Amino acid sequence: MAEDTSTYQAPARPGSDRLSKIVLKDDFAKNIVIQALLGKDGDSYRVADGEWHDCSRSDVVYEPIDNSQPTIIVEMQHEVTKDFMVRAIRYCTFAFKRSGQLPILIIVNTESTSVNLDGAQLCANLGAYLLECKYWATKAALVNARSANSVPIPHSPFVALTKFLLQKETCLLASTQWDDPIARHLFGVLQRDMQLNISRERQLLGTIQAVVSSSTGSMLRILETADRLAYDSDVLRQEAQAHIAKMESLKRNFDNSDASTSNHQDDALSNDEIKSANTIKFVDEFKEKSKRTKTGRNKKAPMMNWTKCYEELNKQPNVTKYKNAEVLRVQYGKYKRSMADH
Repeated sequence: MAEDTSTYQAPARPGSDRLSKIVLKDDFAKNIVIQALLGKDGDSYRVADGEWHDCSRSDVVYEPIDNSQPTIIVEMQHEVTKDFMVRAIRYCTFAFKRSGQLPILIIVNTESTSVNLDGAQLCANLGAYLLECKYWATKAALVNARSANSVPIPHSPFVALTKFLLQKETCLLASTQWDDPIARHLFGVLQRDMQLNISRERQLLGTIQAVVSSSTGSMLRILETADRLAYDSDVLRQEAQAHIAKMESLKRNFDNSDASTSNHQDDALSNDEIKSANTIKFVDEFKEKSKRTKTGRNKKAPMMNWTKCYEELNKQPNVTKYKNAEVLRVQYGKYKRSMADH
């Protein structure tokens, strides 16, 4: 059974520095980028170390396996300024020195830009503005909300990917890309990465706990041997008991840490599920009340008042907030249809 990503709550917005790197380094996203830029399969590229020789670092770098294609540099940038563009051009020169080919630069601008884009050509396939780059890159493109939203639906997988990175919602159910298969897959990438990190942390805690238990057991055996051989040494006994006390204290700390991590994750997931369920439940109850409201002699129920429902929903605690009544109506309908399909 496929995992449900609709109620998964990401720890930050997808376009944040850490989460965007997780997404872009995944093979699914890499394949979308390579296919859009070069028409090639993503397997022809690998995710490379983004650090350059001056110790500066790019967000994500794709390098070709056989060095016959240009390096691809992807930069996530909150605000694009002239200083940032100078830095991005420097990265391109580093890539040229490394491979002998001018690279491709993709900038995903999540907030604002002070760079003049007047006259920049809009590439519909990428949903991006093409920048002048004759002497420092094979191609340079800047994606922002305006360029991505200017592309009519249905749009390319690359546009779906960049719109995912540009969105502010941390939960798929609250996103306008609720039913987009690419957005669903990318939320799944974040969900699986989080689960993997939790699994690794638990494995590490388990290893440390095993070492602590083993060390405590060794000290107890030393004390038992000393008692059996009638070796009366206050120093040995004090050292062993002190070591046991330290190990037991350490074990309690890790036990508490493990429980806290587990409870926090369970709470985060259950709160998100409760939040989404509360929203659906409220709308269900509002619709039912509307049906029970009789008007006139024909006893017909009035039509659903989505504006009133939206206003009342916003007064409720622990529910999903939408931009307007129309978005609420559409998302509610999509959710109900998805439930009917299962």
